[in-house]
Amino acid sequence: MTARRRSDSFDRSSGLGRGPAAAGASRQGADRSAVAFSGEALSRAAREGSSTEGWYGASGWGVYPIEPEILALFELAEPFRFPQSAEEGDAPFSPAARMLWRLPEGGYVGGLMGRPHTLYWPVCPRSGSAPVGPPPLAPPARCTARWNRQSGRWEVIAPAPIWRRFEMTAGLTCGQSAEVRTIVFDHQGGEHRGTPPGEVITVYDSLAMFSKPPTAAEAAGAMGMAVFAADRNRWEIVAMQTPADFLGTLAQDCHRWDTTAAVWPQLNTLSAGYNPFGAGVSQPTIVMNIAGGGNQTIGPPLHLPAQWFSGREGDRVLCRWHIRGGYYYLAGIEPNDLDYQPLDVLTRTTLTIDFAGQSFSHRRYARQIRLPPWTTIGPEVEV
Repeated sequence: MTARRRSDSFDRSSGLGRGPAAAGASRQGADRSAVAFSGEALSRAAREGSSTEGWYGASGWGVYPIEPEILALFELAEPFRFPQSAEEGDAPFSPAARMLWRLPEGGYVGGLMGRPHTLYWPVCPRSGSAPVGPPPLAPPARCTARWNRQSGRWEVIAPAPIWRRFEMTAGLTCGQSAEVRTIVFDHQGGEHRGTPPGEVITVYDSLAMFSKPPTAAEAAGAMGMAVFAADRNRWEIVAMQTPADFLGTLAQDCHRWDTTAAVWPQLNTLSAGYNPFGAGVSQPTIVMNIAGGGNQTIGPPLHLPAQWFSGREGDRVLCRWHIRGGYYYLAGIEPNDLDYQPLDVLTRTTLTIDFAGQSFSHRRYARQIRLPPWTTIGPEVEV
């Protein structure tokens, strides 16, 4: 017995499905064929919308051939839209996508020649029943879509999240962008930075969480990871090394009114993070001396803002990177007492009187203390 193949419910000449009516007509034709052959009803072996159908008769049973899966390559022309009403359905969609096809001699054509199609993304993440973003792709990305005979539409086969590891050697201001060299390993384990199969891309600090100074030429830059955000069509940083804390010594006196200080870094004290100085240090690093002293002023006669730290040349200091400010600053100094004011403080007195010998003695005991330069010492008052 010869089984008649079910007619294809996809119109290959137009790229569109003929819909449920055409599929139903195909099934009816199959039913009539089976009834005419055996006088018994057709038994379908698949769910509604499937291309698999079966038949049985006096001489046995069989299955009609399965229709092939239909895939196509598209180029997006518009961003994915999220449905705003029931009329738009419940799946994000991208209108005006162009079907592409490959020429025998190589290359793809059809971006502006083919008829536009709407691509759907039914397997998107959801919050309850509502679809949520971001979308998987953005124009002019290319993607593969599958023709779903049951729904009668093209549905995107969404790619996995796109990410890159990178090395950043340029400076980065918090919340801004910078060029980086991607790090890609080939099949032999070779490492490529900024050259094929790696590339140079621009990454964005969208969360305002990272910053760094320019890296010394002989040192590796900060390593990081970035993901491609299709909703903004750009690479965004998700993780990156920050400049390491370090201990050092003052290259010259740092007074309480100095807003900056020159420090010799000690590279063997670098903590978590990366080394922005390179293999060696040829000149002092300028770090910030942040405002302190209760935000008061030093004087008279100076009347200058009081900074937090002061020290003499050679004093030990701790420096830390300020992510939002984009600079190193003094986080500690020892002993932090330069420019303190000396003051003698009376601690006790001794009075001796001898009436018989007509003698009298009075002894005073005092010690010196040192006060921050912003402290005001009032005039002496007799009590």
